[in-house]
Amino acid sequence: MLYLYFGYLIVQLTTIVKVMGSATMSIDAIVFSIVVFLIWSFIPFLGYVIAKMFKAKGRSSGLFLFAYGAAVGLSEKGLLKLDILSIDNQYIGYIGAIVLFTAVAYVSVQFPARKQDKLLLVR
Repeated sequence: MLYLYFGYLIVQLTTIVKVMGSATMSIDAIVFSIVVFLIWSFIPFLGYVIAKMFKAKGRSSGLFLFAYGAAVGLSEKGLLKLDILSIDNQYIGYIGAIVLFTAVAYVSVQFPARKQDKLLLVR
């Protein structure tokens, strides 16, 4: 379940690293910014959590969830970078991420085991 959040977080982390690297801020401001960033990036993930609380039956592999979270984050960043979404309309990107995270809770995607993995399990 946390794979989805970590995939999204990795993509969002690029922004905060860029901002923190170029700004001269006090330690308190840096810690506060990181805490706010973690909370704010957790909000879209709540769609998945709420869907699972309402007994969503989807069961996906960790690799798929991580890749899906990264893809949602990249698409949100791409929409902002291409000026399809402006900073004033950024909430639309968050709503879209919430909807996509909620949808993946109802879908089951399992990647097949590789041949090497099967051989290791047999031994």
